[in-house]
Amino acid sequence: MKYDRVITGIGALRDILKLVDNHFNEILNWFDSGMSNGVMEGINSVIQAVKGRARGFRDWRNLRTMCYLRSSGLCDPITRPCPN
Repeated sequence: MKYDRVITGIGALRDILKLVDNHFNEILNWFDSGMSNGVMEGINSVIQAVKGRARGFRDWRNLRTMCYLRSSGLCDPITRPCPN
């Protein structure tokens, strides 16, 4: 598709046309499957929050444990420790 043939002269519209054209197959795949990456974005948000509040871990196992505890809903290991 030639974008210089668009007569609108609006740069934002031209950018939208390029975006839709570049991702057209992915857009159609969403309509077919109904799947999105929302769940993964939520998990990433939990991990980033744990990393930001803890300011570093000694090793990967500690980070993983903190993420599991935080996402389980049982306790928040940083602000509200688990009961013993």
